Amino acid sequence: MSTNKRVFGQATRTRGSSSSRYQRQLGRGNDKNSHSESQLTEEQERAQRRLAMKLKRRAEGEALDERFGFGRYSSSSGDGSRSKRGWIFNILPTVRMYVMFYVFAQLEFISSRQMLMMQSSFLRSFIPSFLCRKMKTIASVGTTSNNSGAVSAAGPERAGVDLYFLGVDGSTFKSTVLYDPYFYIIANPPTRNGVASYSFSNMEEEQSVFFETIISNLVRKYEALGLKSATAVKKHDLDALNHLGEVGSKGRTMLKLSFDTVDQMMSVRKEIQPIITENQKREKEAAQNPTFGIQNGANASANAGSVDPLSTIVDMREYDVPYVVRVCIDLSLRAGAWYTVTPNELDCGVTLSDQDVETKADPSFLAFDIECTKAPLKFPDANVDTIYMISYMVNGQGYLILSRDVVSADVQDFEYTPNPSYPGPFHIFNELTEEDLIRRFLSEYQRLKPQIVVTYNGDFFDWPFLEQRCAVYGLDMRYELGVEQVGGNGDSEGEYRGRCCVHMDAFSWVKRDSYLPQGAQGLKAVTKYKLGYDPVEVDPEDMMHYARDRPLHMASYSVSDAVATYYLYMKYVHMFIFSLCTIIPMGPEDVLRKGSGTLCEALLMVQACEKDIICPNKQKEPLSKFHEGHLLESETYIGGKVECLETGVYRSDIEYKFDLKPSAFQMLIDNIDRDLTFAIEVEGGIDRTTITNYDEVSGFTNCGWKWYVFVHSLTRIFILGPLPNHRTARIIT
Repeated sequence: MSTNKRVFGQATRTRGSSSSRYQRQLGRGNDKNSHSESQLTEEQERAQRRLAMKLKRRAEGEALDERFGFGRYSSSSGDGSRSKRGWIFNILPTVRMYVMFYVFAQLEFISSRQMLMMQSSFLRSFIPSFLCRKMKTIASVGTTSNNSGAVSAAGPERAGVDLYFLGVDGSTFKSTVLYDPYFYIIANPPTRNGVASYSFSNMEEEQSVFFETIISNLVRKYEALGLKSATAVKKHDLDALNHLGEVGSKGRTMLKLSFDTVDQMMSVRKEIQPIITENQKREKEAAQNPTFGIQNGANASANAGSVDPLSTIVDMREYDVPYVVRVCIDLSLRAGAWYTVTPNELDCGVTLSDQDVETKADPSFLAFDIECTKAPLKFPDANVDTIYMISYMVNGQGYLILSRDVVSADVQDFEYTPNPSYPGPFHIFNELTEEDLIRRFLSEYQRLKPQIVVTYNGDFFDWPFLEQRCAVYGLDMRYELGVEQVGGNGDSEGEYRGRCCVHMDAFSWVKRDSYLPQGAQGLKAVTKYKLGYDPVEVDPEDMMHYARDRPLHMASYSVSDAVATYYLYMKYVHMFIFSLCTIIPMGPEDVLRKGSGTLCEALLMVQACEKDIICPNKQKEPLSKFHEGHLLESETYIGGKVECLETGVYRSDIEYKFDLKPSAFQMLIDNIDRDLTFAIEVEGGIDRTTITNYDEVSGFTNCGWKWYVFVHSLTRIFILGPLPNHRTARIIT
């Protein structure tokens, strides 16, 4: 007699499963296949966390822009059907996400109700209006626009730049221009003794087949990493040996690899770089060993169909161009210029037209300086010291916030006007504690909403100190002001950049463009040389004493720094930097801080792009250098000296004053005989009587050629040095 008894759920079990259908529907079963499919790998979880953090940071950035009055101007905004006129003052890289529902559904970390709530606020600024109406038909694809204007499925993200505008009426807004990042690769077809290994008679047909083969291999191998497209283009390569010949003058065919985002470009670049290094090593060996090259050429000719197309890639170009620079060069975008902004409904971006670089804008400036406590004979430490004064000036009106924790008495409104050209009326806020002082400054900043924030050495003192003191009271400076540190290792080594504003550290201009000696680059010395007045000075060791015993004098010292910083920027820095921005494809913060060599390089890249010239790679210094067989520990230019006249880039539409004193020039002309004798006999070690045309040169000073003779002779003698063959050569040639 059978004793088998049926248990509830037993009849619904499936073969190979120890749980019933009912248990599996409730999620209580232990079906191995179902469990393995739902379980995420550790790498996927990390990717989800990174993406969630990216989305959170992006949402915070959008909320910050809205709070400071930079609503997104696009086809999905209320007034997106008409054009606007705006002046660009900041350019930031960004990534636009189109169909957020796809990403959220994949992550499964918010509910359907939360998605509907986010759609009305955050997502509306990213999803084009016509896509919102057709969400059901789009399903889970991202939208991009190709050259033909069609919508294609190319993923949920695409790189672009956020442009921050100041309108004609003083209003502010921002818009996004989408652009695909890219770089170039150069490939050489397999050759034998310099002859292509293909059997076609038409060279163009041979090259077409060769590059189509490489393109198909690249797309098949790197499409999963984000390669969007690969196209063959012609560029003039000045590194090519025959670039001036008949064939080279037509341009060299190379491949342009395009991507949706910069991260995808970096991933593919990382994969291709080792291949290029190996191919270059093999080509170098072939060049040094002709037998090796002939053997490889014979093998390539015999097995042309089996050659790996990627083994022919020999170089990579323009892979290290910053994304903002790339967009500004290709699309002719410039900060400091006016544009007509027209929404583009197709890709939720904008198009810019009618560039105007001559009309000046009137942005809002805020220059500030802080005063803090310190221990005797020590530098201020934000971990233990506090801020007791913040002075700032906005559009000609000054403000001073002080903390009564340190300052012994209230200070009334006063005026600090060191020169009639630099008025400084100041309104005073007397706060009880440091926390009240900081909160007052943050609220005033949010009320004033400046487009440009000016400091003097703020990258390394004011901002780091203020940020650390904000953190003590639970305040996030990035959230409150939109300013954060970029670069560095978390210490005071990075640069502080703005999102809704640009941070202009006037100290960077002084170091690079003021032509002041290094010992005269402090704010007090710069004020004397550039603004022409003596500022209030207090010894650092006496500041705490003055704050307690002479608060008004200490207040005057604090505001004097804000006044000097404000007018130094207004008079020298602002027009200089934003005029450079109209020709250099960078944001104003980069134009201010980058070296002159980097700026010249950017100008050359602009000209190269206009002439279809591919930019060469930067020269890389070898890891070790030798001199006469000995390893060099270090290589310096100590002992070298370079002197030059004041130079720079000057706009033709701005009046510049060049102060020339005729009496000084006359003194030099009167002493030219003495100077020439000193240069020839003392410095050059040559008897002046051996110079055949000395009387002729010195006698020209009284005729119409005196300026030419004077400048040319001094240039030849003092810069180029004495001529080697002084008995037969003339000084002036």
